[in-house]
Amino acid sequence: MGENRGFFLTSSLENRVTHESLKVVQERPEVKLTPEPEKKKDEPIPIPDDSLLAKMSVKELSDFYHGYIHGTQALCSRRVRMGHVSDGGWDVCEDPKYKFDPKNCLVYSFGIAGDVSFDDAIQKYGYEVHGYDPSLGNTDPSKGYSFQFHKVGIGSTNTKNSRGWILQTLGKTREENGHSPSKRRVDMVKMDVEGAELGSLKTAVTEGNLDDVRQLAWEIHMKTANGDPRKNFLLQVFKLLRELWLKGFRLYHTNRNVSRVNLYNSALERKQRTMCYEMHMVRVHY
Repeated sequence: MGENRGFFLTSSLENRVTHESLKVVQERPEVKLTPEPEKKKDEPIPIPDDSLLAKMSVKELSDFYHGYIHGTQALCSRRVRMGHVSDGGWDVCEDPKYKFDPKNCLVYSFGIAGDVSFDDAIQKYGYEVHGYDPSLGNTDPSKGYSFQFHKVGIGSTNTKNSRGWILQTLGKTREENGHSPSKRRVDMVKMDVEGAELGSLKTAVTEGNLDDVRQLAWEIHMKTANGDPRKNFLLQVFKLLRELWLKGFRLYHTNRNVSRVNLYNSALERKQRTMCYEMHMVRVHY
C-alpha cells in the first residue's frame, strides 16, 4: 500500500527549522513562565482502529509505520539539542508554549548506558534530573555530575528480572520519589531502554502517569523477522501511538538511528530501513 495521507499528518515544517534552532544553547536566556497546554480539542485520530489495522498486510503496516513516524504533528521552532549531536543526545522544544520553568523543572531520564551527555547538559539549566539504569553494575555515572542516579530500570510491572535488575513502573518510581501526579509534575520523560519502551509506556499511559508530562522523548526498537517487522509488533506500536495521541502528545521531530547495527534491508519494501527511531513529542493539550 502506498503512502496514505488520510491516516497521518505530513509536513515540510522540518525543512523550515532554522540554523539557530538547532545549535546547542550554552547559556539560558531570560525565561518567561510557561503557559499550560491548551484544553483538549476534538481532532480526528490519525491511526485506524484495531479491526482495520488487523486486516492490513505486513507491508502495508510497515509502510504506514515509517510514514507516520516521519510525520510532523506539532511545530517547534526552537529545538535545542541536549548532549551529543549523535547517539546519546536528545532534543528539547523551547518554544514558549512548551518551555520549562527553570525554578521548578523535573526530568526523568531512563537508559544511560554510560553516556550522560543528555543528563549533564539538561541539569546545567537548573533542572532536577533523575537518571535510571540497572545495567551498569557498580558504576555510578553521576559521579562528578549534578544529576541523581538510580540503579533501577523501567518496566511494565514491578519485578526483578533474570539478570537481577530491579524494574519498576513509572508510577512506582514517581511515588517513591514523592513525584506522583497529585504532588509534583514531571516536565520531561526521556526513555531509551532497548525494547522495554512499549510495555513501560503502555502501563504509564494506563495508570495516568504521563498525564502531566510536558515532553516525551523515546526511542523505539523494532523487532524484525526475516528482514521485516513482525505484524504483532506493529499492531502494538500503533495501539500505543494512538493512546499517546489521545493523551495529547504530538510528534514534532524524529531522528533516524542510522547506526549500522540498526539498519536492515526490507524484503517486502525492497529498501533499507532503520529499526530504531528517536521520537520527540510535546503535549499540546490535556
